[in-house]
Amino acid sequence: KKKARILNKLIYIILLTLCTANINSYKITVQQKKTINHAKSLEKSGLKNEAEKIYTDLLMESPYLKEALMPISLILKNKNIKKLKQLAMNYQSAYSNSIKSKIETFEILLWTENQIWKNILDEIKFNKSIEDQEFELILNILFKNNKINEGLSLINHLRETKSPDFFAFQLGIFYSINMEFEKATKEYLLYAKLNNSKRNIVRNRIMAFPDFETISSKVINILINDKSSISKILLADIYIKREKYEAAYKLI
Repeated sequence: KKKARILNKLIYIILLTLCTANINSYKITVQQKKTINHAKSLEKSGLKNEAEKIYTDLLMESPYLKEALMPISLILKNKNIKKLKQLAMNYQSAYSNSIKSKIETFEILLWTENQIWKNILDEIKFNKSIEDQEFELILNILFKNNKINEGLSLINHLRETKSPDFFAFQLGIFYSINMEFEKATKEYLLYAKLNNSKRNIVRNRIMAFPDFETISSKVINILINDKSSISKILLADIYIKREKYEAAYKLI
C-alpha cells in the first residue's frame, strides 16, 4: 500500500509537470486568435460588454491565455476589480504560480489595490533569477502608477545588489517629465559617470532643460559641487548657452 501511494504520488507529479510544460510552451490556436480579433473589433466599435464576455469565456476555458488577459484587464480596470483580481490569480495558478506569471500580472494586481502586488514586490527583490529587464519593467509600472516610494525603495536595493547606477537614466527622464530638474540632473550625472559612451546623450538631456533662471541656477550649483570631469563639460556648455563665455573658457 505504501509503495502504491508513493507510485501514485510520482505519477501525479509527472502529470502536473507535463501539464505545466505544455502551458508554458503553448501556441495560441487559429480559432483563439480569430476569437480575440473579433473581441478587439467589438471593442473598437464601442461594444466593450460584448468583448468582455468573449475574453471571459476564453479565459474560463484557457486561463493561461495572456492574449485574452491583457485586453480584458483594461476593460475591467475601472469596472470590476474583483473579477480582474480573480482572472489574474487564475492566470498565476495556470502557471503553477511561477515568478514569471507573477511579474506578468503585477500591474493588474496593483490596480486592484490589495496586498498581493506588495508581496510580489518583496518576493522578486531577493530572487536571483530575475533579469534586469524584468526589474526595469516592474519599476516602470510602479512609476507609471504613481507608486514612487516603492519604486525608489526597489532602486536603492538594486543599486546595492546589482550596479550603483541601476535605472539612473530612466529615473532622470521620469524626474525631467515631472519638472524635478535637480533630481534629474543628479541621476543623469550618476549615469554618465559610469557609462562614458553615453555622455553625449546625457549632455543632450540636460541641455534640453527649460532655460529659466531658477532652473539653470539650481542645475549649475549641482554641477559646480559635483566637480567631476563630466560636470565641468556640462557646466561649460550651459555657460556658452547663456553667453557667459569667460566662465566657460575657464573650465575648458
